Amino acid sequence: MVKIKQVPMIIVIALLFSLFIGFLVDAIYEHPEYEDYCNYSELRKDVEPIPLKNENCSFEQTVEERECYAEDGNPRFKTEDGCRMYDYCDYCGRDYDVATEVYNRNLFFITAPIGVLAIIFGIYYGVAFLATGFMYGGILVLAYGTIRYFGDMEKYTRVIVLFLELSLMIWIGYKKLRDDKPKKKR
Repeated sequence: MVKIKQVPMIIVIALLFSLFIGFLVDAIYEHPEYEDYCNYSELRKDVEPIPLKNENCSFEQTVEERECYAEDGNPRFKTEDGCRMYDYCDYCGRDYDVATEVYNRNLFFITAPIGVLAIIFGIYYGVAFLATGFMYGGILVLAYGTIRYFGDMEKYTRVIVLFLELSLMIWIGYKKLRDDKPKKKR
């Protein structure tokens, strides 16, 4: 049975463990940086201001612009005779999003097993308040990895992951409540 004075220690262990794992993974496996994919300082060089109203300019979207938008790109323009003209399609934002999605997936596959191991350690470790701190820390690490990847998961993968995590939580509840029940005296 955990004593009231041990509750702050449980909370601190849970928070520090989850922060430690989060920062350790970040130190080893860095998040992609937006600037590695998109360099807008280059785009702003030599850009002429486009007049607000020029009767000689066509402001209709070209086929190339529509295709660029359809492929999740950003059309880039040049100025020609005072008119804005399509130049090329920039895919840096799309490429960054793909790299971030891969990062979040990998982060999930790194943190989920660490979280599960911490939970299992917390269930079987002998010192109750330390074990509870690691168990809650493992739950936080597992939740962190899941939340980071959840938006990028396929809909059936979400259901499977949530089912497995719910099953784990039910098992933890059953195991901890069963083990923590006071034993009847005969």
